[in-house]
Amino acid sequence: MADILDIGINILARRGEEIIGHAALIPDGDRRKGEFIIFVHQDCRNLGVGTELTKRTFQRAMDLGFQSIWLTVAMNNFIAIRLYRKLGFDYCEMDECERTMLIKL
Repeated sequence: MADILDIGINILARRGEEIIGHAALIPDGDRRKGEFIIFVHQDCRNLGVGTELTKRTFQRAMDLGFQSIWLTVAMNNFIAIRLYRKLGFDYCEMDECERTMLIKL
């Protein structure tokens, strides 16, 4: 199995030497679409860290010629869904547990 650090486009958020957030874009085979994942330390949520990581990931994806980004989010993760909708993601698939969202760049 490939390591996300090897195959993904990775962006870190730091506070001093401590990593407080990590966003990654996992490209598809032709590098036109990618899956977005993001992690923010629980003590650093609601401070704009996730928004900034997301914006920087989008900019990097556009610089590299990506056409769209997709993600999967738990349907009860209302904070994340609100952020993704605010940033321009739309729903493309839903089931009883997860929502897949997509943004075209």
